[in-house]
Amino acid sequence: MKKHFLMSLLLVAMPQLGVVAQDDASFYIDGLGYTVGSGKATVVNTDATSLKADVVLPATIEHNGKTYTVSAVGTKAFANVKRKLHSVIISDNVTTIGDNAFAGCTKLQYVQMPKSLTTIGTGAFNGCSVLPYVVIPSTVQGDGYSV
Repeated sequence: MKKHFLMSLLLVAMPQLGVVAQDDASFYIDGLGYTVGSGKATVVNTDATSLKADVVLPATIEHNGKTYTVSAVGTKAFANVKRKLHSVIISDNVTTIGDNAFAGCTKLQYVQMPKSLTTIGTGAFNGCSVLPYVVIPSTVQGDGYSV
């Protein structure tokens, strides 16, 4: 009984202590911050000091001997590189661009979106003042986004 109670207590406490499942992780590769789990990766933030002005989001990444499919650009993922980012080519595996993902990137001039894209979050390109246009793939569903 005591053993079961302690095990239950540990299972409840682990998330609050910041302990996550082994597959879940956060790390940087080439200035891009990722979270991974269940074979997929999301770009969640950037390291402004090591990110290049011209970014190509890869189709897959490797971490600790595992390969992950890059499937999303998270909410505000590029928020801290507003004046550095000039162009982005998004890989064919990405299906989602989160809310405000590129918002305020005042130097962003070019974005290439994949045909796999189905969702663009609200304000994804809001404030990208030198971006002349964005071609939205026909695969994007709905009209709730604003660019």
